[in-house]
Amino acid sequence: FEGGFTYAPGFRRSVSLAFGYDRTGYDFEGWPGVAATDPWEAIHTISIGAFVRCGINREWTVFLIPTLRTTAESGADFGDAITGGDLAGFSYRFGDRLTMGPGIGVITQLEDDPSVFPVLFVNWRIAEKLSLATGGGLGATRGPGLVLNWDPTSRWRVFVGGRYEKSDFRLRGDGDEPAGIGSNREFPLYGGVVWRIHPGFQVNLIGGVELGGQINRADSNGDVHEER
Repeated sequence: FEGGFTYAPGFRRSVSLAFGYDRTGYDFEGWPGVAATDPWEAIHTISIGAFVRCGINREWTVFLIPTLRTTAESGADFGDAITGGDLAGFSYRFGDRLTMGPGIGVITQLEDDPSVFPVLFVNWRIAEKLSLATGGGLGATRGPGLVLNWDPTSRWRVFVGGRYEKSDFRLRGDGDEPAGIGSNREFPLYGGVVWRIHPGFQVNLIGGVELGGQINRADSNGDVHEER
């Protein structure tokens, strides 16, 4: 679930805030050596994020995307599961059809050094109703990726996208790995439709598959004990 609002004092400036909650369920049935122990139960995430856009002039725009979240298993201490960081960058408008620019992200991790990674902001209008853009988190997805959008009408949008995701979460204190850390890495490919009911309100339907999944479990100090 996610909700938010946008304040735009001018054509080139805007500030958006978003608040979200998601629940991820895992089923380890059929995993030899894992199903018997059930490494973790449901994982809960509470998040708050912002998107700040400031246009310096017609061509140059600066972006700031701070985020704060807590992700933990049912029964864990959510105060020990807080991570956050920022994505920052700029873009240059090459014309009516292409805007592009570099950025960098810095996100803290549980019991590990902050993750630093490059980001490419893209907004390319390939045709009148077809575009390729850097996509933010939507539905079950998190972080930047690439999304191909098709807008057959002003009210409907069809999209497909993909990204790389890494999710770390705190485990409960009375489990097999007390107050440890679970991790899930995968490459989600997804698609869906957007129905713009009226300006300011839309409904999204999204579905997909995660490829190349890898999970691991570490102790409370971050030392990995199990990886699959």
